[in-house]
Amino acid sequence: MGQMFDLVADIERYDEFLPAWSHARITQRHGDVLTVVQGIDLGVLRLDFESRAELQRPERLRVSSSGGPFRELSFDWRFMPHPRGGCVIALSVSLEMGSVLAEAASGRL
Repeated sequence: MGQMFDLVADIERYDEFLPAWSHARITQRHGDVLTVVQGIDLGVLRLDFESRAELQRPERLRVSSSGGPFRELSFDWRFMPHPRGGCVIALSVSLEMGSVLAEAASGRL
């Protein structure tokens, strides 16, 4: 379970395995709360935004943003032990774009 949490929490490497991510950089750390500057490249549109990540290792990671191109962006990752070993991962996503152009391009996400 901890290994999967660590993979998802490795925010600065998102551009290596998430297709649309162009960059992600942690700009502040306050305990288990991170401020992150990220960029998503949607081809015709590049979205740069700041997000807040709350780490609750190894059970939960929440990422949210309500600025830049988003009215609301929320990723809620939950990591639970599986009875036969390993873990079960649940991801809840809420996304509302701030403009019609961003909304049209967001299908690539």
